[in-house]
Amino acid sequence: MPPAQIWVTAIVDTGAKLLLLVVIGASCSAGWSSVTANSRMIYAFSRDGALPGSNIWHQGEQADQDADQRDLAGGGRALILGLPDLWNSAA
Repeated sequence: MPPAQIWVTAIVDTGAKLLLLVVIGASCSAGWSSVTANSRMIYAFSRDGALPGSNIWHQGEQADQDADQRDLAGGGRALILGLPDLWNSAA
């Protein structure tokens, strides 16, 4: 991993591991906030009828229960859009 090697070269091994741990924590936090924002946008757009299948994503009183479905739908779409990157370096 190039950033880790740069940090190991620039600072001591323990400092590089600590810095890498901070970067991993920040990346996880950014990912969680992205999933939360995506779920809220799906809910808001479906509430207003702006998404195909809005009745599936917005069910009135079950809004909290449907959050898992919205999270999985958002993650699934991100996975589908990211799949070409696995076998095509130009993607």
